[in-house]
Parts: sequence; C-alpha cells; structure tokens
Amino acid sequence: MVKIFMVICLAAVLSKWRGEKVPRITFKKIAISLVIALTFIVFVLLEPDYGTALIYFIAYMGLLFLSGANFLYFLSILGAAIGGIIFALNTNLVKQYQLDRILVFLKPDAYPVEGEGYNLFQSKLAIGSGGFFGNGLFLGRQTNLNYVPEHHTDFIFSVVGEETGFLGTVIVILVLGII
Repeated sequence: MVKIFMVICLAAVLSKWRGEKVPRITFKKIAISLVIALTFIVFVLLEPDYGTALIYFIAYMGLLFLSGANFLYFLSILGAAIGGIIFALNTNLVKQYQLDRILVFLKPDAYPVEGEGYNLFQSKLAIGSGGFFGNGLFLGRQTNLNYVPEHHTDFIFSVVGEETGFLGTVIVILVLGII
C-alpha cells in the first residue's frame, strides 16, 4: 500500500495545479516531490531493503520523466543517486552478502553449487528437468525434495517449469502478458 500511496502523492505534486497557467514542472515541484520520495526511500533503506528502495527510486524517476520534468533535473537526481551508491559502497554500508547477491545477478555462474548461487542453480535445474511437457503436476523431483528453496513463493516459476514444462511456462508468460 505504501508504494501506491507514494505514487499517488508524487502524481498529485507533479500534476498541474489549479493556479498554474502553464503546466510545467518547476523547481518547487521537483523539491517537494524529492522530499516525498526520499522520505519513503529512507524508511525502506533503514530496514535495510535495498531492492525495494531501488524500485521506489525507479518509480520516482519514471514519474519525473512522465510528468515532463526538465532533463537537467532528471540527470541531477540520477547523478546524486549514483553518488550515494558509490558512497555506500565505499563506507561499507552495503554488507558482503548483499554484494554477493549482486555478483550472482550479474554473473550467474560465479558460484553455481554453493553459497549465493545455489538458489539460482537449483531453479534452473528444475526448469530444465521439466522438458517440453513437464514431469506432471506435483511430480517435480527438485521441488518435492526441497532442492528448490522457497518454491511456493520466490521460485514459483521454476515449479511451473518443472511440472508443466516449456508448454506450461509459455502459457504462464502469455497470460501475464495479456493481463
């Protein structure tokens, strides 16, 4: 609900106000919207949940872009964010396990069997074992033997791939595309 509330607040600030004759994004609107966005982002960073904070930031930048903000404002905020990321990396605000997750995302085959790469490796193995038609509903070996961690939430797509195969995954992707 907080994500929706943030988007609604930012849209209200960045939209045309009644007293305005020309609908343009002024520095005042940028400053107010930045304070609102940073409030939400800082609270999420205190958890620490860097992934959700990144999603909030991307949503904010998207709203700035869609509202027609001056490109200089857009680049300034982006530059400040990149500077903040570099500062966080240099001051060890980001822990080693978080850096390992980023490494696994960028280079999936870095640690395939142990450590941070285990989840991704098992997920890919489960999808690959499904073949074209799958192993059958509730008959996936990787899933039933709990090799795929959090298969009921985070890795649900690998369960679909293992049990219904390539055909089932294509249907899921098509349905999501239609929605």
